[in-house]
Amino acid sequence: MPDSGPALFPVDSAPHHGAPVCSAPPAQHDFRTVHYLGSKRRLLRPIREAVEEVAAPGDGICDLFAGSGTVSRHLGVDWSITAADIQEYSRALCNGLLNAPANSSMRGADLRRAIFEGSLRPCLYGTLGRLIEHEQECLRRAQSGELASLCSLIEHGSLLGLEADEAIPDPALADALRDAKERLDAEGLAVGPDTAVTRYFGGVYFSWRQAAEFDILLAAVHAIDEERVRDYFLSAVLAVASDVVNTIGKQFAQPIKPYGADGQPKRHLINQTVRDRSMGVMERFFSRVRQYEALPRLRRRHRVIRGDYRAVLADSALAFDAVYADPPYTRDHYSR
Repeated sequence: MPDSGPALFPVDSAPHHGAPVCSAPPAQHDFRTVHYLGSKRRLLRPIREAVEEVAAPGDGICDLFAGSGTVSRHLGVDWSITAADIQEYSRALCNGLLNAPANSSMRGADLRRAIFEGSLRPCLYGTLGRLIEHEQECLRRAQSGELASLCSLIEHGSLLGLEADEAIPDPALADALRDAKERLDAEGLAVGPDTAVTRYFGGVYFSWRQAAEFDILLAAVHAIDEERVRDYFLSAVLAVASDVVNTIGKQFAQPIKPYGADGQPKRHLINQTVRDRSMGVMERFFSRVRQYEALPRLRRRHRVIRGDYRAVLADSALAFDAVYADPPYTRDHYSR
């Protein structure tokens, strides 16, 4: 590292005179993991050109606010990347993209067996059976023009709302929610990580079947001991969650509000809800895994760090030659 410290973008600095220009990586490296507000996927070429001005091929680059890992993956073809972000989801996404395991296909087969042979899958499907059937009926009715039951599910179909004694106008939905809660209690699944998605996001952000499948996937993925392999598959789970989530713009900012100011259902949002909640999580997960397996492996060494940017810059043990900094616009996150 130069005595003056790493270059920090955006800067007006002298170009790396005499340094060979890196060739642009193939399209497979322009990979989107999640639908991310603020993603720089469409700006990868000018970002690469700016990096080329201050860093020679093989230098160490710190992506200081790595987010979804799009820039890190793109630059990781020609530079050694330190991907840093304060968010844990970013650490998992970047580790999955930058440090994919060599035996991912074999580990994927092991994961499939763990999912379909594990006890959580039949247990959750049985526990949520009435809720899943009720939601399927709501979706069928919506497709034939009867929107009230699906609107009620979107607004009131949460176990947390039931626990808070929220008034549920649809008796069939209320009965299905109470049945699911009683069965979760009986199975010892009313608390703990095994049903976190079901209890917090089911019925609102995801269909009940989708929520159950995410919990089943996450239980199998988190049981993997090796962090590198675990993050690889966790990254695929996060990508699928971003694909199927039933919100505006695929962001997790707030749930859909099915009624307009005039009190009438928003037909376009109902149509979107039917599409989103009809997506199969398991099928999409294994499709995502195949996409990850098809990505060219990166040859250089890369590090992924979860930490505050100030700590990363102050850590003398972390050597890099330049910093790409794309900080949040304000002290707050994009979403309220």
